[in-house]
Amino acid sequence: MPKGILALTIHFRPTPEDRARTAAKAQAAVARPVPLNTREMALLAALTRAARSFRPCPNNFTLQHDLHMQNAWLIYTFRSLQERGLIVLERKGTRRRVIINATGERTDWSAHMRSEPRAPAMRKCLGGCGKLFQSSHPGHRICDTCKRSDDYKQASANSYSCGVSLS
Repeated sequence: MPKGILALTIHFRPTPEDRARTAAKAQAAVARPVPLNTREMALLAALTRAARSFRPCPNNFTLQHDLHMQNAWLIYTFRSLQERGLIVLERKGTRRRVIINATGERTDWSAHMRSEPRAPAMRKCLGGCGKLFQSSHPGHRICDTCKRSDDYKQASANSYSCGVSLS
């Protein structure tokens, strides 16, 4: 320490009154609930609506669409509501239901994921013709007309699935 500078350290010992004041402030801070953010309010409102109308718990895709929320935020918000004690999330395999603690209302059990078969979709043929055709599943990308063509049969006989030719 340079000469001429006096270092003064004061040790403060709190009195019982100081301790009581500090404890009262801490208790008041804990007792005062932290307000919900907009994501939490929106998710809680959506879950409450589902519970009040005796509907199944909405799945993540529906909630993402309805609340304009990305999946990561949705998961974070679900956890936040659980940690605050506002909801209880019950799970059975891939199914879930939510209990709203403030009212005791609960959603019905959600459906199993992929409980319904996918509907056929119209897709553009990648086999060369480029026409729209009814595809039976996501991997069905070449129409039957192109599959019956000689070019397709010859190409599939002479190549690996990755498109590398054997000749």
